[in-house]
Amino acid sequence: MGAEGQRDFIFQYAAGWHLYLALLACALLAWWAWRHYGPAPAGAPGRLVRGCRALALVAIIFALCGPAWRSVSNHIIPGRILVLVDASASMARADGPQDQPRILAARDLYQALAERLPELGAQAEWRAIGGVSGPIEAASISEASAVGSRSPLGDEILGAARAHPADLLLVLSDFRVTDGSSLDVTADGLRRLDLSAWALGVGGTSIDPELVVEEVEGSPTIALGERQPFTLRLSARGLDATQPLRVVVRDGEEVVAESLIEPDRFQEGPESYALEERLEVVLGEEGTRELRFSVEQGELRTQLSRQVEVSTRRLQVLMLAHRPRYEMRFLQVALRRDHSVDVHAYLADGRWRRWSPSGPSELPFTMSALRDYDVIIIGDIAPSALTAQAQSAIVTHVRENGAGLVWIPGETGSTALFHHEELGSLLPVTLPPVAELRASYLDDTTLSLRRTALARESALFEPGDTDWSQLPYLRRIARIDGVRDLARVWMEDEAERPAVVSAQFGNGTVVLIAVDDTWRWRRNVGDAYLHRFHSQILRFASRARASGARRWRIDASPYRVGPGETFALSVLPLGSDYDVEALPGVVTVELLREDEQRQLVEVTQVDGGLSGYRASVSAPGPGTWRLTMVDGLIPAEVAPGGLVVQRPSLELRDPRFDAVAMDQLVAGTGGRAFASAEDLVRALPVLSRERQRESFTSLWDSWWWLAAVVGLLSLEWFIRRWYRFP
Repeated sequence: MGAEGQRDFIFQYAAGWHLYLALLACALLAWWAWRHYGPAPAGAPGRLVRGCRALALVAIIFALCGPAWRSVSNHIIPGRILVLVDASASMARADGPQDQPRILAARDLYQALAERLPELGAQAEWRAIGGVSGPIEAASISEASAVGSRSPLGDEILGAARAHPADLLLVLSDFRVTDGSSLDVTADGLRRLDLSAWALGVGGTSIDPELVVEEVEGSPTIALGERQPFTLRLSARGLDATQPLRVVVRDGEEVVAESLIEPDRFQEGPESYALEERLEVVLGEEGTRELRFSVEQGELRTQLSRQVEVSTRRLQVLMLAHRPRYEMRFLQVALRRDHSVDVHAYLADGRWRRWSPSGPSELPFTMSALRDYDVIIIGDIAPSALTAQAQSAIVTHVRENGAGLVWIPGETGSTALFHHEELGSLLPVTLPPVAELRASYLDDTTLSLRRTALARESALFEPGDTDWSQLPYLRRIARIDGVRDLARVWMEDEAERPAVVSAQFGNGTVVLIAVDDTWRWRRNVGDAYLHRFHSQILRFASRARASGARRWRIDASPYRVGPGETFALSVLPLGSDYDVEALPGVVTVELLREDEQRQLVEVTQVDGGLSGYRASVSAPGPGTWRLTMVDGLIPAEVAPGGLVVQRPSLELRDPRFDAVAMDQLVAGTGGRAFASAEDLVRALPVLSRERQRESFTSLWDSWWWLAAVVGLLSLEWFIRRWYRFP
């Protein structure tokens, strides 16, 4: 906008006292031209001729002084205000003014600023920062506007200031920087732009309590009426230090296990920390059960569901031994007394014969005969006792049908000979030569077993009331030269020699037990500890078989993602006993959230079905989603999966208002900080400025000035010729 000023006549090239010199020169030149320049005839025509000559010379002198009209106008230039609004996810927290979401303070600022802009003589440009860029409609800002997954505020503020020049910078934010440059670096850049930053800080300084069940670890199969350990791994922060966490396991509405995590295990500060709790569950009803593992503290609650198979089906065990040594004899007796185990035992001493009261009269070494066995125990037998066909059938049964295999070497050392046989491919360790293995059993030293850290973390091989290390000493342990890659050591002795080692081969689990005198634990207590030890190993080895009719499982990787992030949705085979050619090319998986929101995803076959199905999926909205099969495969044969979609973790890890960072920005640029929009707007200075503009309309270089000079000289020439003056 502008306003017209004054208009006057000036000489551009004869300012000040120079004008007087020009006037004096004009007077002298006019006098000289009148008296001495050219002829001076008498009479009126003569005087007119001399007057024209004098005026022409005076006009030329005046032209050299630059006569012009000068116009002076005053223009009002409006100020420019750049308003940057943080739209990161943390701005959705409801701890802003009037306990509203932080980002809604932008609406208050917009209303207050709109009323004062005319008075300030300024214009405002609104833009978003905080992982979101571009113009923003301040009048329509809502909680849903805070969607930024990161807060590189320092880089964004400086970039916006460079791209959109302004007289004043206003920043509305909680000033949490999760990425990029810090705000003191930004302040240096703004100083170079000669730009002052004013800040409107929003947000609280407290953190919300956080409690998440990250994982429940335990067997997916449970024997009816037996204790099954589960381990809960939690992430927590900001918990109430005056009351414990209550951990509850529910089967439907029935509480089947419960424990407390005392406050002395809590930690202070905004960072999440891990908690772990172990429980034992006993279920009294068979079938597919859904266990809900919940953790509660006051109104803070979280839970995770797990499906387990509870079965009264007797565990089918095939035991192969050389002779009835103590370990195998007492183990067979203990298993026969177990109502949930059916054991068929055979001895290879001399020739194969049935050792147990029940079982086929002929050796079950064909694929059809082995199909019903969940676990095969191989004692101290030599490879010569098993034909090549028998070894091949056992290997196939383990790798493809998911059966368990338990090795229990003995004092003959014959197990070492399997390294050169097909069945030896299922050994999880490397054994020494036969003579050295035999000698290791004759080294009569006392030893006790203990669980490794891995077993403790996995809640496997629980000792019960008495720790394994407190039981009577054992005296025999096999020498092991090495543990195979990907094998796991679950138990060891005091010298850290492996005692129980497992490895996964195909669909099956193979375990090697390096001690063969756990029968010593029977002293005065019977089968209690021997049975507890071996029954856990047998059920651990048979875990793949215990899944019943499940032939597939649904998997989401990673398990925890943010909204819009990509995860791999897979339908994976649990075995190989299926017709690849009969599989559909595409299956449909349903994603179901707690609030009944659903999403269907088509998953495409990979590797011709040999590797199952896979699809890359964009994560839906926040929440816990259950993944189930709805079309393509038989739903009852597919184990469901789970997916947790969280808000961006970087934004919610520590969403507290950062006053220190705000002060760095404000102090570094000479700005000011405010807690309310009204106070900020009242303090704003007038940003408009007046600019004076001069314009000149020159006379000396105009056509009519030249015409006047030429006209005077032409008139003088005409009169002279007309009157025949010399």
